[in-house]
Amino acid sequence: MRPRPGAASRRCAHRARDPPWRPAPCDAVRDLLDARIAEIDATVADLLALRRSLAETRKAAEDGRSCEEPSAVCSIIEPREV
Repeated sequence: MRPRPGAASRRCAHRARDPPWRPAPCDAVRDLLDARIAEIDATVADLLALRRSLAETRKAAEDGRSCEEPSAVCSIIEPREV
């Protein structure tokens, strides 16, 4: 599909009318996208840390180390005293 004639010049004219202290609409959208990407990156990092912790707990349970300790239910899921 070919762009409509004058579409680019209308975009430029729109930006020229915006006050200089107000970011262009695309700048605002990019900022929002960057913020959301950062939130997702932080969530992924938290999930990876949780996965590592669960994998370590599962390995300890497989080795039988956790089951040797006395517990009310299961020492795998009960908090350890530090």
